[in-house]
Amino acid sequence: ARAGGGAGLEGWEVISRTEGALQRVTLATTFADPDELARVSGEVARSLAAPELRPFGPLQLDLDDRTVQLRGSAGLVLEDEAVRALGVRPARARAVLDDHVVLHVQARMPGAVLQTDADAQGAGNTVTWTVAAGQQRTLRVLARRPWTLARLRHLLVTGEGMIALAIGIALISDWRRATRNRAPLP
Repeated sequence: ARAGGGAGLEGWEVISRTEGALQRVTLATTFADPDELARVSGEVARSLAAPELRPFGPLQLDLDDRTVQLRGSAGLVLEDEAVRALGVRPARARAVLDDHVVLHVQARMPGAVLQTDADAQGAGNTVTWTVAAGQQRTLRVLARRPWTLARLRHLLVTGEGMIALAIGIALISDWRRATRNRAPLP
């Protein structure tokens, strides 16, 4: 079953499917820039948070000229006092969580993965963290930032880009002049 979002999950694709005795729920989204990722990941973190369990922290994306870095956190650590307030023994709640819940966080990076603390690295620049009951994990991945038309256009209209373009044209022009009157190699 698919849903276009839920309460507080606008912009997220929610996919729920049964696999034998297991129920798998997948949340997926796309984003245009680091600010949008921070906003949508913060929204889903708040939507899924409860006093007894906060499975996600917001994600942050940092860009520089060469790399893209994704940082965040995920955890399945119960808050004992909040669990007791529900009338459940914390040890029992942890046992149920341990027996029935595994959290997988997956990220697809735009370029080759350079460094990560993920548990697995798959095809297509994808990394996956597995968070077991009782764990709190940091999520970090550093990937190569690919060249895009927008990045190239931005580079060409900035001062540094124009200087680099002028130097490149001058070097090519000098090389062509130097090799134009040279006798061909035998």
